[in-house]
Amino acid sequence: MATKDRLLKLYAGGQHVTMPPEKLNDVYTLSKQFTGLLTSSKNSYCSEIEYFQLMELQFYLALQTNHDVEAKKCMDILTDRFNINESEKLIGLRALYLQATVGNEQAFQLLKQSGEIATRGSPLENTSEDLLHLKKKAVLIHQNDPPEKYVEMLLKFSEVTPLDTSVWKELADQYVRLNHYDKAINCLQEILLIQPFAYNIIALLAETELLYIKQLESELKGPGAYVIKDKLTEVRISCRRHFLRSVELCNNYVRGWSGVLAVTSQEISPQRDTTEVKLHHLATQRLKEIQEKKLSSDENLEYVTPILTKYQS
Repeated sequence: MATKDRLLKLYAGGQHVTMPPEKLNDVYTLSKQFTGLLTSSKNSYCSEIEYFQLMELQFYLALQTNHDVEAKKCMDILTDRFNINESEKLIGLRALYLQATVGNEQAFQLLKQSGEIATRGSPLENTSEDLLHLKKKAVLIHQNDPPEKYVEMLLKFSEVTPLDTSVWKELADQYVRLNHYDKAINCLQEILLIQPFAYNIIALLAETELLYIKQLESELKGPGAYVIKDKLTEVRISCRRHFLRSVELCNNYVRGWSGVLAVTSQEISPQRDTTEVKLHHLATQRLKEIQEKKLSSDENLEYVTPILTKYQS
């Protein structure tokens, strides 16, 4: 079945981690309908392994879309089939549920009771897949630690699971908080090596490059200004290219078009060429069209008028 194959592909690749809210809600609804059908038909549409993989995916989707009751239902189905005291993955899912619904402290206590906290015990390279899953959640629970310590733990985990996009995304977020925009850019590029068509991550990369541009501009009067100037030109070109790529992949993407408008404005590019002026006009018209025809969610449309006002030049 096409729906089953699509959902299993999402489960295997973890694309749901980087989905925009509107698309995530659609996938959640699709998954809920399909898993409900599986439950009522006694799993005649898939194998037992596929059934529990889809239930785990539905658990994640429910948490991401704030459907806590549905997430608890999925977790109960998994717990009924597998012994939570013997499954490190289930302990990790339980900790994740507690973290999302109650708080970090309760999740931490559960992991503490399980005897596996962060990176204690045997080296990560020698642990099972389930234990890696559990330790990842333990690492994330330490997000309230000093930023440098948290980043160090995330880096260690990224070395073991280099294809885990959620770890790279978390690292990028932390680097932005620390104003290390160049390092955040590298982390987002790692995600795109795994998911090259993730237009939301491409736009996020461009937004991070925009922050990096402002940081470089503030350093122009210091030593090595000529080197910084060359770097600034390089990042500006890359930033514009990434915003354009995001709207190429999703023509109604407000965040992408807002970025195109910003990066081609006089505020960001004081000495605009003809191409930038044309792109600025195109982005203005496209945002107005998306707003007038309501081609995006209400949440996204709220940002259109302020963006148009700010970068109208």
